[in-house]
Amino acid sequence: MLQPEIYNQIKCEYGKSASWAVWAEEWNTPKSNIGDLSIFDDLEIYKRLNPNYVFVGLNPSVQDTSEEIWHNFHSTDTKRQNDYKLRYAIKNTKFWGAYITDLNGVKETDSNKVSVSADDVQAFTQEIALLGIKPVLIALGDKVYNALVKYLSGEYTIVKIKHFSCYISKEAYRESVLKELANV
Repeated sequence: MLQPEIYNQIKCEYGKSASWAVWAEEWNTPKSNIGDLSIFDDLEIYKRLNPNYVFVGLNPSVQDTSEEIWHNFHSTDTKRQNDYKLRYAIKNTKFWGAYITDLNGVKETDSNKVSVSADDVQAFTQEIALLGIKPVLIALGDKVYNALVKYLSGEYTIVKIKHFSCYISKEAYRESVLKELANV
C-alpha cells in the first residue's frame, strides 16, 4: 500500500503530468467517466493505489490541456481519447491502481517526432524513485519499451503491452494486455 506522505509528495511534484491507473466507473458508454477526477477527492485514495507497477507512455496528449491534478490518462475528450481501453483492460486485476506517467513531456501527436534521451529516462527514474520501491515497468508500445530496455535493462523488470490507442476493440485490447502481463 502506498503511504499518504508519498502520495502527497508525488501529487505536488508530478500531479499535473502523471496519474494513477484508477478511473470512475463506466456507466452508459465505454468512454463515460474517463475524465471524472472526483475519485481523487477521496482522502484515502492512496489505499487503493498500487506502486508495484508503473505504466509508462511516451508523451502527453496534444489535446490534453487540463491543468488539473491527475488529469493525464483521464481525458475528457471523448472523441479522440482511448484511455477507456486501459481502464477496461486492467479493471479487476492487480494492475489497477498502478502509477502511470510519460517518459517525455513534449506534447506531440506524431510519436515519430518524439525521442527519448538519457536525460528523459534519468528524470523518469527520479520520479518513480519516490514510490519507494523498484516497480515493474509496463511500457505502452514499442518506442517506450525500446527506450526503457536501452537505458534501464537489468535495473528493472520491463514488459511491453500495446498502447491503448491501437485500432482494436476494448475486448481485444484487454485480451492482449492480460496475455502480455500473464507472467508479471
